[in-house]
Amino acid sequence: MGSVRPKKGDKVTAVKAIGGGFRLDVPKGSHGTVTKAIGGGPLVVKFVVTTGLIGKPREVELHVHEDEITRAPRR
Repeated sequence: MGSVRPKKGDKVTAVKAIGGGFRLDVPKGSHGTVTKAIGGGPLVVKFVVTTGLIGKPREVELHVHEDEITRAPRR
């Protein structure tokens, strides 16, 4: 994500698909908010993703690596 580590509350975007295996899938381009960023420990991000045939939005909160996210563009 560059040289500046994100802080709690920062808006981010997934730069690649995250998850699979034991983690829920978060597609590339999904928007999220950092909910935990303490020291050099793991980052926790809450994403809102659309799942299922109907496209129901669902919150997914998971640990991510800094290279999996980037700051979201300002809207």
